[in-house]
Amino acid sequence: MDEEDEDDHGPPSHQPPAAAIATDDEWAAWLRDDLRSTPAYAEHAALLEECAGIAAGWRARFWADRQLWSRIRHGRRLAKELCEAAPVLSRARDEVAALSLPASDKKLVVLDLCSGFGYLAMFLSELLPADKV
Repeated sequence: MDEEDEDDHGPPSHQPPAAAIATDDEWAAWLRDDLRSTPAYAEHAALLEECAGIAAGWRARFWADRQLWSRIRHGRRLAKELCEAAPVLSRARDEVAALSLPASDKKLVVLDLCSGFGYLAMFLSELLPADKV
């Protein structure tokens, strides 16, 4: 196991012993612990818990492609970016929930014009209802 592989098990502050191979559930627990220690958690606890579950699903889905998974989680960046995006995720979810669409089959299109990795759009694609977006 090389140094990069060791870092794939969770945020650096919550690393298991180098020889341990963390399960998806263990990684999700580390992520949740990390999120719970942030100021954003006080206001967005339920959303951050839901997003931790989504991220755990990504880990399960993309674990076989270690390079892709490493890029997605990028150390603690995923947790940091998620905390920063929580107010926007919450507001977008509330706005879409309140939206009444005409009886046609048209749906709302969300454009994320930010210049980052795409975490906001990735989480929104999982959080927003497919029947409206």
